[in-house]
Amino acid sequence: MDLILLLLVFALFALPMIVMSRVNRKRIAEAKQLQASAKPGDRILTVSGFYGEIVGGTEQTVEVELAPGAVVTMDRAGVMKIIDDETVQPGAENAGSADGFSADDGEHPEGYVDPEQDPRP
Repeated sequence: MDLILLLLVFALFALPMIVMSRVNRKRIAEAKQLQASAKPGDRILTVSGFYGEIVGGTEQTVEVELAPGAVVTMDRAGVMKIIDDETVQPGAENAGSADGFSADDGEHPEGYVDPEQDPRP
């Protein structure tokens, strides 16, 4: 009886760990494949949130042009996503701050106090 209980407790903890590790391994393999397939001319999104275009590189690194004339060398592991032509380009429709509110649209998040009208000293 103790052996069965011990096996059930072990299975209760081991089974989710096995399933999660398989999912994680699959995700890592997909990311490595994407990073290896990045080539010059591809528009990318880096893990740090920069958009740019690959202009060169090696097996381990890529040279990314972030702005005209601003080329940085980074590890291929920093490539998070290859941007398709159908993907919204930065600065197009989603312009504004990171919280989704633009300074000129008249909307503000709840609790916003205009600094010019703030009664506090």
